[in-house]
Amino acid sequence: ISAYASVKNRGGEMVLAGATERTGSMFDVTHLLRVFAVFDSMDDAVEYLIAFSRAGQPPPEPPAGREKPTSISA
Repeated sequence: ISAYASVKNRGGEMVLAGATERTGSMFDVTHLLRVFAVFDSMDDAVEYLIAFSRAGQPPPEPPAGREKPTSISA
């Protein structure tokens, strides 16, 4: 969480990609899915971050019509 705060304070965005099912469950139980954008693949996360860097803020919708990154698919 401290790394997340440091990144946000500098105007950045931190995401999680390729988490295991166990990690995804932990993020769900602790409600960290409300804090982090979570993606199944690194490619999806990078695409999201590129859109973030171009806009200067997280895009309102995930790129390329993907579902909002709020959970991890098993």
